[in-house]
Amino acid sequence: MDASLTPSKAAPILTRHSGGPILRGSDFPESGRIARVFNSGIIKHDGRYIMACRTEDRGLRDTIWIAESRDGYHFAPRPAPIAVPSHNPLWREYTEGMYYDPRITKLDGVFYLVHAAHSKHGSRKARASAGTTKGCRSRLHADLDIGHSCLFY
Repeated sequence: MDASLTPSKAAPILTRHSGGPILRGSDFPESGRIARVFNSGIIKHDGRYIMACRTEDRGLRDTIWIAESRDGYHFAPRPAPIAVPSHNPLWREYTEGMYYDPRITKLDGVFYLVHAAHSKHGSRKARASAGTTKGCRSRLHADLDIGHSCLFY
């Protein structure tokens, strides 16, 4: 067997934060009624961490919230979740099951928020331009339009 494929006895590359979870439902504004926080995507930019996390409220409705941190351990959620076009029939059709696993990436100076959307059509991806460091852009790049949100204030 190739030695590079043999498991190492060395220390793990990643370890679970001993103070975790990093965010709990009680960390969010009471108006959100957040019960659970799941599968967050985090990006570090200009010395701060920006987290996009899926939350579930007490009525089992999904939302995606942005939270910020200077150290990557202590996050403060924004006052409200990302606005989604819930009035849009296409949005409702493709997210009737749930939307989840938000991730943030930067391509060519534009930040994108990407997440999975699940419905009778199976699992699909959705994305939107989330802005630049100089402010948000109004043009969406979407397979499924999740709306426009500003990651960087």
